[in-house]
Amino acid sequence: MATTKRTAVEAPSVEEVPQEETVRFKIPKTKDLQDDVFVRVNQRTWQIQRGVWVDLPKCVVEVLENAEEAERVSMLYQEEHVKNF
Repeated sequence: MATTKRTAVEAPSVEEVPQEETVRFKIPKTKDLQDDVFVRVNQRTWQIQRGVWVDLPKCVVEVLENAEEAERVSMLYQEEHVKNF
């Protein structure tokens, strides 16, 4: 029977784990939109309070900006089709 040598693998310390770059971001609070916003990226979830400046990872800000752009394009599309009726 062959024996194998096993070595312990140490978990990286807090100092060794690279920190994600964050961006300061604020989701506006309006009369109609007051609920918190949930964002999920790669099995990580954030609950973001409207009207408060928060530091978020870049990936979360990108999701929020893409959602805003999609909403803008949707509104333009709807406005264009209402004019054609």
